[in-house]
Amino acid sequence: MYQNYIFDLYGTLADIRTDEDKPYLWKKLAELYASFGAFYSPAELKREFRRLEQKEKETLGGKDAEPDLRRVFAKLYQQREIVCDDTQAKMTAVFFRTLSREKLALYDGVEVFKGVEEKGKERLLTFQCTGGLYGAGTLYAGNCSLF
Repeated sequence: MYQNYIFDLYGTLADIRTDEDKPYLWKKLAELYASFGAFYSPAELKREFRRLEQKEKETLGGKDAEPDLRRVFAKLYQQREIVCDDTQAKMTAVFFRTLSREKLALYDGVEVFKGVEEKGKERLLTFQCTGGLYGAGTLYAGNCSLF
């Protein structure tokens, strides 16, 4: 019998939707950048973000590539001559993903976790990162006790 069970999160167990075009996102992101001394208008920030994101995609091999958004956010700071370490880039990516998220919910039928736990087995939750907290292409796995 299996001792460990691995579950995929995004698109399999959880329905996640984001809206990266809403004006509120770019307004608040511009305010965050300004708080570090990197001044952009919301429209300019969105335009530069898209340009740098596209360059990252091209570097990775095409329009469907998932760039590491930490690199994009760091470059946006650097364009304004602001030093940006990995922690600040990661924090900016988290802020961006939090504000852009419209929905994050488990799909119906995810009760499968209960049966696994009742049998004393280990549950691992995995997801492929798409350029946010851990970087594009990183496979994160951890105990999914939050479900």
